[in-house]
Amino acid sequence: TERLTQLLNESWALALFFFGYLMMAVGVNFHLSQVFFDALAWVAAGALIQLVVARVLVPFLFGNGFCSTCCWNGAVFDLLPHRGRRELAPWTRYLPYAVILATLALVWLLDRSGFRTSADAGLRRSWVLAENGVIFAAGLALTPLFGGRAYCRAACPFHAISRLFAGYSVVKVGPRRGVACKRCGRCQAVCPFHLPVAAYAAAGERVRSSDCILCERCVAACPQGVLQLTLGRPWE
Repeated sequence: TERLTQLLNESWALALFFFGYLMMAVGVNFHLSQVFFDALAWVAAGALIQLVVARVLVPFLFGNGFCSTCCWNGAVFDLLPHRGRRELAPWTRYLPYAVILATLALVWLLDRSGFRTSADAGLRRSWVLAENGVIFAAGLALTPLFGGRAYCRAACPFHAISRLFAGYSVVKVGPRRGVACKRCGRCQAVCPFHLPVAAYAAAGERVRSSDCILCERCVAACPQGVLQLTLGRPWE
């Protein structure tokens, strides 16, 4: 639809700004590994700012909205099919926290061996390319089995951090007053996180799942115009 096309164009523009300009041209690394590299060097830089603002503070207002509007990895994964042959096992919800610990251990070992990206912009750019290459490879490998955004759902450390707070977001997808949900399921069919959007809408409730990235695909897909972005109390 027109609205979905607009959202995709906007997310690509912001993703290219973050990755193409800030990360490659300027030499800033926004990945979690850089937070650890900087911490070992006693430096507070862009990676830490991105973590605090986009993954801790903003989720109280817009949930995981950063994932659908600014994430360079997510912009690529959104081009892939959303539905896979299998659902993710429940235990994979804890996998990103293992990724966080593994990243910390890897950075510590690299730092001990003299590999330090905090003071070397050229080395930092090379690390950015290598790290994103691993992420894209993992996402492409998981997509045929579990559908698009499989990496985001199963392994992304940033999404795992922001979803700790996203459930208390002021902005959530919710039903319009006076419009009844017919449970056609189109909203769930396009949801990259396979959320039970129709169940929330039919019950007259906002989507309270902390996994929602506010991509508005469900809003665009609903033939009855039931869904919209809504403002409300964080616990509702």
